[in-house]
Amino acid sequence: MKKIILLIKREFKRFTGNEIMMILLIGGPILYGLLFGAVYSSGKITDQPIIVIDKDQSPLSATLIDMLEDNEGLTIKYVLTENTDIQKKFLEDGIQAAVFIPDFFETDIVQGRYSEVNTYINNANLVSSGYVNRSIFLVVSTLNSISSVKSGKPSSAIQLNVFRQFNPASNYMQFVWPSYLAVILQSVILVVIAMSFASETEHNTFRELEELKTNPITIALGKLVIYWVVACFALLVYACYFFLFRQRFPVHVTDTLIISGIFIVSVSFQGMIAGLLFKSQLKVIQFLMILIMPAYITSGFSWPSVYDSWPAQLYGLLFPYLPFVNGLRILLIERGSLADIQDYALLQIVQLVLYFLIALLILKFKLKRNSRGNLPVQVAV
Repeated sequence: MKKIILLIKREFKRFTGNEIMMILLIGGPILYGLLFGAVYSSGKITDQPIIVIDKDQSPLSATLIDMLEDNEGLTIKYVLTENTDIQKKFLEDGIQAAVFIPDFFETDIVQGRYSEVNTYINNANLVSSGYVNRSIFLVVSTLNSISSVKSGKPSSAIQLNVFRQFNPASNYMQFVWPSYLAVILQSVILVVIAMSFASETEHNTFRELEELKTNPITIALGKLVIYWVVACFALLVYACYFFLFRQRFPVHVTDTLIISGIFIVSVSFQGMIAGLLFKSQLKVIQFLMILIMPAYITSGFSWPSVYDSWPAQLYGLLFPYLPFVNGLRILLIERGSLADIQDYALLQIVQLVLYFLIALLILKFKLKRNSRGNLPVQVAV
């Protein structure tokens, strides 16, 4: 028993003396728990934007519109009276569904005939589309029941037809494909580049870089170019996977390559920052282990980030993963173009510039401090 107690005391000292171990075991669960609660605290998706095309413009169609607006899961962005390009509205305005109320809607119901209400749902995000579909179905079913009570006729007078856009089969592989590709690419770039810069400190080789007598930009580019080339090779491998796993290839390949390039460079500067802040490769890997998973959770790819609390939204905005993966979904699943993701692309550029400047400042400081530390010591005689 004494030996066990001695071992416990010994291990406790080792544990409390290792900052990284304490952060991983204590800080990790705290951070993950807080972020998980901050992301999913609302528990449900509400006020999903939809549009209504009311071709009947009758009291009954107005009642249906009011009921749709009153449903907590929906909010009507605007009501039109003529047909419109639904897919364009999905891409430009972030519409999640379009409800078509046909001509003679009220007349058909009053006279005991069937009337069809067509609904087009943006199925790019299976989570959001599920909530929207259930909300619209509940509203139409309620109106059916009300009409049945008033007329004394069967409660199936209104036929709801649902047409799913972009991912009509609700294929889960197609849904998660962009997010998995992006998170893998982010993880390997962050870790490898961080390890590269941390190894300079670990092996005390910054003096070699300082002896080159060149500016920090040249040093950064000299170290990062090789990783950018390898990352481009990874994109080629990803292209092969599209065919191997029978996924639809992006329509706008150039646009996809542009945002992928910005993403790779942004993440590489993030990795550079992490590598410069830690003195060993092991510590920077342990640090990044804590950060990467919450970045995926707060990205808004599956659970819309607009329903996160502000700390979770802020955390997600710190990573290039958020704008990249959401823009990639529009390019791959919704067949959009760079013009359709200009907000995400702009955010990517802002992040790139910000992390570039931070990385250069830290590198400059590191080189300057290393240079001072290597000055010969003059001994007074």
